[in-house]
Order: sequence, then C-alpha cells, then structure tokens
Amino acid sequence: VARAFAAPWSYTNWSWLNPDTRAVYWAATDTIVNEAGRVGLQLIPSLGYGCADSTIPCNPALIFNETYRDFITNSSSRTRTALRAYAQEFVARYRDSPAILMWELGNELNLAWDACTYDKAPGSYFTTAEGLAFLRSYAADIRAVDSRRPINYGLGSPRLKAYHIMETPGGGRACVTPQNPHGDCELCPGIPADTLADSLAMVELYYRDADMVSSHFYGCAPPFGNYSWCPQGGDVNTTTVPLQHFKETADAMSKPFYVGEYGPSALVWGTAPGMGPAYISGI
Repeated sequence: VARAFAAPWSYTNWSWLNPDTRAVYWAATDTIVNEAGRVGLQLIPSLGYGCADSTIPCNPALIFNETYRDFITNSSSRTRTALRAYAQEFVARYRDSPAILMWELGNELNLAWDACTYDKAPGSYFTTAEGLAFLRSYAADIRAVDSRRPINYGLGSPRLKAYHIMETPGGGRACVTPQNPHGDCELCPGIPADTLADSLAMVELYYRDADMVSSHFYGCAPPFGNYSWCPQGGDVNTTTVPLQHFKETADAMSKPFYVGEYGPSALVWGTAPGMGPAYISGI
C-alpha cells in the first residue's frame, strides 16, 4: 500500500489547473495508477486542500485571490469549486481501478484549526467545528461519485492542547505573547495540556461521522513528542501507547483504525542500533 499526495496544487500551480496542460497531467497520473495496478500496489490518493498559512505558497486560496477561511467555510468559493471539480474528476477517472484502496481528503487539516498555524490573520482562521463541516462536505462530494470506497480524513493526532484551545475564545490567537511570538499552540501560556481523556474526546469528535479513525504518529520523544498527548515515563523513543488508546477508541466506535504516517520523534536511530526495529515492531 502507498499513500501519496494527489492534490491539484502544491507549492506551484500544478498542470491540472491549466486547461491547456490538463491532458498532460492526466496522462502522467494514468501512468502511475496503471503501473500500480500492474504490480499489485494499492494506492491511497490524498486529494489535498493545501495549507492554511497565507504566507506559504501551498495555500490554494492565493491562486484565486481568496482567503483560506473562504475556502473552508464557503462552499461556493472559487477555491472550493476548483477542489470539488478536481476531486470528482479524479475519483470518476480511477474509481474502477483495482489500484485504489481508499480516498483521503488531504493532510492534517486539524493542525490548522482554531488559529494554530503561525498565520493568525482573520483570513486564515477557522474553528474545529468549521473544519469538520468542511471535511464532511468534501467527503460527500467524493461519495457522490464513488459510494463504494471508504474515505479517510487524513488528520494528524490531536494537538497537545487541542481540546482546551478549541474551548478558548480566538483559539491560538490567545497564545501570542512576547515569549511565544508565533503563537505556537503547544507553548501557549495559561492553557493546560489535554489529558488523555481530553485527547480521546477529540478523536471521537473528529471521527464521529467518518468511515474510520486515523492518526499520524511520530513517537513521544522531542521534538514531535511535544505536539500531542504522550504518557509519562517509559521509552519515549519506542512507545506506541497513544496508538493503543486511539485503537481502543476506534473499536468502541466500531470503526477501523488507520495509521497514515509513523516514524521516529528524533534522528537518533543511527546512534542507537535496534531502536528502529523495536519501534516498527511496536507499531
């Protein structure tokens, strides 16, 4: 199985957006999908929504002179209209291919909810509720073309303070201080870290209407271990305790559990032989 980004945009305007080069885009994508089918590889195309930060070229709304908030909250925005057209064309083209395992809606949209990007501008702000409404709407767009395959939201693990930031007026805007000038939500003063119960409540909220529960997990050692709930004690380099709790929550929701990304928290495996196999074994 291979998960791969398959968005109509990234850091550059991809050829699908230009009608004059769209045929080139589909020819290249046909080659990939057909070869995957030939060798028995199943694909998870991530039909992505770019990034919310208006200072980074991967924000698709910039192409259409809109804001990311327009894109997420306005189903008639030019950005949303383009994404819908692309996704439905992509799904219709490949829905009969044995190479497609399932569809993914993009990559880690939850990390931008409640002003938790470094861009705190009003045009980049949208709430957890608005982000989930977008995902439900986008899933419906895809399901209208392919009602058979499951759809994965592609979210990361809930942020370290996701529940409390969601409950804070203005979300991550409240995190901007002289000591935290970027407003990093994990370093937000005065807002406590989520408990395990809080984090699992967010998992339930995220995936209540989804086909499956999913997670991206990079262990519990710094730096990535500072971004989501982790247990105290134990081997932070190899623990899979958070995933075990997510799996139990998925079981309680009668949904499959899919780990879309996993890896080490820090680049220490080269100096600690055996850590990598231990981590993979734990997964």
